[in-house]
Amino acid sequence: MVHVSRSFIRACGVSILVVSALAPQPVSAAQPEPVASTVYELTDRASYGFGCYDGCTCPVVMLEMVGGFALTFESVDPLFTNYRVDDFCAIVHHPTGFFLIEGSGTYRIGGEVAIMQQMTLDATLHGALRRFESGLVPGGGEFPEISIELAANAFACYDTVLTVHALPATVGAGEPAAAAIGAAPNPFRTTLELRFEQRAPGPVVAAVFDARGRLVRTLLSDAWSQAGPRTIAWDGHLANGASAPAGLYFARIRAAGEESTRRIVKIE
Repeated sequence: MVHVSRSFIRACGVSILVVSALAPQPVSAAQPEPVASTVYELTDRASYGFGCYDGCTCPVVMLEMVGGFALTFESVDPLFTNYRVDDFCAIVHHPTGFFLIEGSGTYRIGGEVAIMQQMTLDATLHGALRRFESGLVPGGGEFPEISIELAANAFACYDTVLTVHALPATVGAGEPAAAAIGAAPNPFRTTLELRFEQRAPGPVVAAVFDARGRLVRTLLSDAWSQAGPRTIAWDGHLANGASAPAGLYFARIRAAGEESTRRIVKIE
């Protein structure tokens, strides 16, 4: 994924300037130096887990985790390429409500023979600062895709584990899709802006769905638009005028014959 997309993406109230996409996965200092910074978005394979690890017998509870972070290049040493993890922000959907995870840390990838990776994250959740660590583990062969598990207690018998599976928040090589959606701020409380680039003139359909896929608000219905950047606002209300409850939603935009969906989170 090497498409360069210069845009502002607001994650949990923090603005991040996407200055470039990441270079292909490095294994030594002999490879070209990666470029500066890329915003990542957690995929539906990301999760927050707690329970018994390391062969213990109690169950592990897995909760949905949505959000993102910025991966910022720092240095290359003889074996590893080193990055900062900036502005990590995720919402976890617990049966009793939502809670927020915010923090920063480090990520490195490389190795002498096999590809190895390591991530640490100092994060605040439930009002306390905790460190999550992966240790140096095999993996990273699909970089810039990142897939790694971080534990609060080294994967002890009873532990809390963040499964970080994330992709750059860019469309990929070639031209951007007509309806590739940016959302700011995300999570949001009152008003959300949906931003997309329309490649050709044509009708635009924009709508918001709840976590079960039910339509809750139509924002645009076959409204004609010229090519270029577009911004559509959602005021956080349902079709009947009531305020939408806090939770997970999906914004879907169809423009110039192409469709894209973006996960969004409304908080109290």
